[in-house]
Amino acid sequence: MTGKGIDKAVTKIFSNGVEHRECMRHLVKNFQKRFRGEVFEKNLWPTSRCYRMTTHERHWNEMHKACPKATNWLLENHKQLWARAKFNTTSKCDYVTNNIAETFNSWIREHKSLPVLDLMDKIRQLIMERFCTRRKADPLTIAYIGVAQWLEK
Repeated sequence: MTGKGIDKAVTKIFSNGVEHRECMRHLVKNFQKRFRGEVFEKNLWPTSRCYRMTTHERHWNEMHKACPKATNWLLENHKQLWARAKFNTTSKCDYVTNNIAETFNSWIREHKSLPVLDLMDKIRQLIMERFCTRRKADPLTIAYIGVAQWLEK
């Protein structure tokens, strides 16, 4: 399924007003193909990361003063949410990038073609292997788990 297909599916399944956000890293990558400059280097990321609308508008206005064409391009081509100040306050996630999803996707890339149940089993296996590797790498974790189990008795 392509990105556009996922957009449509999410909108259809979660018709109760779930926000669809845009990854800021991808937005910046697309933006920099068209616009560059110190004002954008200083204000584009802060525009997305700030929590208060007043701070967001201050950074936005700096960019708009320098190049109205750039801010108009953002308004026309990136209509989904990409700034924390505009996120719904009921949401408990304030990420402006999708690094977690991309890391997970790269982790299971070789196995994506498996049937769903086999894929779920492979993910379970990968998680167990990761836990095992971490336990072996960090003896303090093993000691802590042992102390915690002893305290429970």
